[in-house]
Amino acid sequence: MDTKTVLGVKRAKIDFDSITEKDWERYLRYFKSEHKRLRPDDPLEPDEVMKKRIHQQMNDPQMILDVESLEDPESGEMVGMYIYGTPTKDHPIGANNPFLGFVVIELIPEYRRRGIARILLEDALEKLDRDGKTVVFGSTNQSDGAEFVKHIGGQVGQVNIVNRVAVKDIDMDMMREWVRVGRERSPKTRLEFYWKIPDALAEEYCRTYEATVNQVPRDNLEFNDMRFSVQDLRKQEKEHEAAGVKVLTAVTIEPDGEVSALTELTFSPTNPTRLSQGLTGTLEKHRGRGLGKWIKAAMILRAIEEFPNVEFITTGNATTNAPMLSINERIGFKKYKENYGLQITRDAIAKYLKKE
Repeated sequence: MDTKTVLGVKRAKIDFDSITEKDWERYLRYFKSEHKRLRPDDPLEPDEVMKKRIHQQMNDPQMILDVESLEDPESGEMVGMYIYGTPTKDHPIGANNPFLGFVVIELIPEYRRRGIARILLEDALEKLDRDGKTVVFGSTNQSDGAEFVKHIGGQVGQVNIVNRVAVKDIDMDMMREWVRVGRERSPKTRLEFYWKIPDALAEEYCRTYEATVNQVPRDNLEFNDMRFSVQDLRKQEKEHEAAGVKVLTAVTIEPDGEVSALTELTFSPTNPTRLSQGLTGTLEKHRGRGLGKWIKAAMILRAIEEFPNVEFITTGNATTNAPMLSINERIGFKKYKENYGLQITRDAIAKYLKKE
């Protein structure tokens, strides 16, 4: 393991294909401690599930990642992480955004304000120049992390709200009414559910998924459209299957075969009381027919049949996505937490480092 010590913290490169069981135990102690600190209301995954998920994320073939643990030299315990990454041209966001890089700097509170982040930013700047990247993206659910990025010359490009609703608080009669009205307004449109998108529908589904995800407001985040191909879909399905995660997708299909709206719901057996609703959207030309309300209500009714022990459903929305926020508010979703989409240019990092 390649190591060096700076400002009282040991930097150690991590290879998740060759780490020892002792290292895994140390990493899991850190991940679980941070989970408890940052997400105390969310249940923890079992160790083996967490290991599988982390290994999968850190070995994504569509990302080139340099991962380091930040450790206390005396105890050997992790006090943070540093990740530099670039998406390949095969990555959904990398295909049309060759200028993007990703930087993650995590430090537990006791190790902040020591200049450690500055040293890591110097390293990141060298790698950005090496790779020809001019814009860095990141995210955090901590307001102090967002303030730090603004302090060094970056910006909060978007604020996303994670909303949550208790299943017991959803008006199921209203959901059934939304479904009835949706069918009545679009009698020739079919609503179908899938655990896996069939080959015959895959290309059409991916066209709508790509168009829908690119309709989502970006606010001040500066990046080009994402791509979502059948290859991306199948990769995503394999990753979910490997992690034991079930994904239920609902689509509305027009008489000409076009997928006009979609929504997806994710269930993990390690967290059986919670569901996560992912992308929900309607193609622009099909808006105004109540398809969003229809498909969202139909998914909720189906979900309580499939997963009777679920107590909460969560979903995320940009604060500027008024149509979806309106639907969610009527269902009963309430703000649970916030996530900040962060952005900084290569030149802003260089200016900060020079100024300091």
